[in-house]
Amino acid sequence: MNTNLFNRIDLAIVPLILLLILIYLFRLKKKQPANIQKYFLSAFFLRAFGTFTITAITQFVYKYGDTYPYYYNAQMLRSLFLKSPGAWWEVVWTNPQHGGPAVSAYVEMMSNTDLYAAAVYKTINYNATVCKIGSVFNMVCFDSYLGIALFFGLLSFFGCWYIFKTFVRIFPGHEKQFAILCLYLPSLWFWGSGILKDPLCVFALGLLVYNLFVKDKGLFKRCLLMLLGAFLLMNIKPYIFYSFCVAAIVGAGIYYFRRFGILGKLSTISVFIAAAVLSYSAVSNLVTDSLVDLLKESQDYIKNYNKLSEEGTGTVIPKVDATPAGLVKLGAQGLVTVYTRPFPWEMNNVLYIFLVLENLLLWYIIFKKIKTGPLSYGKDYLFLVNFSFVFFIFLGMIIGITAFNFGTIARYRVPALPFIFAGVFSLKLANRKRRLEAKLIK
Repeated sequence: MNTNLFNRIDLAIVPLILLLILIYLFRLKKKQPANIQKYFLSAFFLRAFGTFTITAITQFVYKYGDTYPYYYNAQMLRSLFLKSPGAWWEVVWTNPQHGGPAVSAYVEMMSNTDLYAAAVYKTINYNATVCKIGSVFNMVCFDSYLGIALFFGLLSFFGCWYIFKTFVRIFPGHEKQFAILCLYLPSLWFWGSGILKDPLCVFALGLLVYNLFVKDKGLFKRCLLMLLGAFLLMNIKPYIFYSFCVAAIVGAGIYYFRRFGILGKLSTISVFIAAAVLSYSAVSNLVTDSLVDLLKESQDYIKNYNKLSEEGTGTVIPKVDATPAGLVKLGAQGLVTVYTRPFPWEMNNVLYIFLVLENLLLWYIIFKKIKTGPLSYGKDYLFLVNFSFVFFIFLGMIIGITAFNFGTIARYRVPALPFIFAGVFSLKLANRKRRLEAKLIK
């Protein structure tokens, strides 16, 4: 098995895979709307560049990381397929923690060759999902890490493209700004590459968002694609799917609540208050206890990480306050950590320079380069705005209080980055509407 990320097989496999992908993308580009076709190939080329970049940094700078056991398992699963397709099928479709004879035999085989890779696969089903998907691509990559990573980068590109098309469809006339925030941000094409969870999560999120807001397909096909996105997220990073559901429900609730009359609003508020009162003792205690347990577990992990790591960049929270005010404060700390840190004086790693520069670029684009333009937007723009606000806030809070270093935060926050734009955009749009209404009143 290959233990290095660069191998001789890359010289033959990588050019061939790139050629096949480009042929497919050239044909697919012609089917895209004319106003965004120019962004199509350039966005993928960035993903391809990101694949080579993150592979080189992981191999020669970090020299460790989750991608190594993912890659090793992808090789071992392909080897298993060549020996016994039936056993491979059973392993792929079975949770490693509740597996049958084939799974037990595979884990034992892995334990005899690489204990760490075996532990990564066996202990957490989310890790196993990445290994299994990697093994599928490895059928045509012949153990080439770069070949598998290019397919992961392609999925990430499609996810970002779906999100980009969603914003452009509902907010026409701002293609350039959305391209920067949805396709070209460094974190999107850098961390959206490699054999990692993040490219798969971006792809799944793109499927969910696009088919929720853009109705250019039949209902049955849209539901199937959304089920695929939900299945991937639930088996890789469930908290992203939960964030999506919360954002969709709250966003739709606010959107339709604004359209109700006075009687409808009063009835909705009454039902909501009654449901909250009736379910408070049972549901709130359960949710609070679960959240506190999760926070304590993650914070213990962060403290242990900081003791073992020379970086000491874990975001440790000294004490978890289970009161509503304490949880709000904790969430605010998480948001600051995810979307503003590391601060310039916290850079103890040269790679964090890029994070600082990206944060500065992000906020510069949001506050200086975004213009509201005309007010001719799609009918669902308020729904998308509400969704975007709730999603990036809720996801940012979860990441900020559970991630253990700035490098991890840079990866985990990738799905939230495109949605910051619409949140701030809505504020500017609302302010402009208020100014126009004030002028009409005068």
